[in-house]
Amino acid sequence: MQISNVLLVLSYVKFVFGCGSYVSHDQTPFCNAVYAVVGTVQSSWESDFESSFRIQVATNIKGAVPSRGGIITVSGTGRMHSCGPTRLTRNKAYVLYLSVDDDSPYKLRIIEKEEYSFSTLQRIWNYDCSCKIEINLPQQSVPNSGILARDKCVITERELGCTFQNGYCTRRNSRNVCQWVPGVSNC
Repeated sequence: MQISNVLLVLSYVKFVFGCGSYVSHDQTPFCNAVYAVVGTVQSSWESDFESSFRIQVATNIKGAVPSRGGIITVSGTGRMHSCGPTRLTRNKAYVLYLSVDDDSPYKLRIIEKEEYSFSTLQRIWNYDCSCKIEINLPQQSVPNSGILARDKCVITERELGCTFQNGYCTRRNSRNVCQWVPGVSNC
């Protein structure tokens, strides 16, 4: 009974926060991804439960799926998903962060997608996955994660702004401490 109550609460939390407008940064899903690729959509298929895409790989950013020109099949959410289906446009290039499906180790699942641009790729090359990003805003406070202060960047209202998504957290100092590097402003 106690386990089922915990599962019920966890599924509620996922439902409440799954599609919400909480603040996050692109570096976190990148670092959680097994693979990251730049690829062009060749074809797609959508059902109630899943969307599938054939992607021609242009570049492996993280991990190694088929090399340049190779074709991979990736999956996303379907029409009945509470956040809606994953949709990608045919013949358009995307940066895709991929995980391995829990039920099938050979199935790649999209965890984040963004239309390809050179500036996106430049930003991603700066990501340091040894550093974590924590968002600490009045409307979105986070309990203590247990991550040492030297291993994370804590984002407050001061860092939030039009340059936030172009910034990144990295160790670029002699003390080997993570620090926030704000993005270039075009505000």
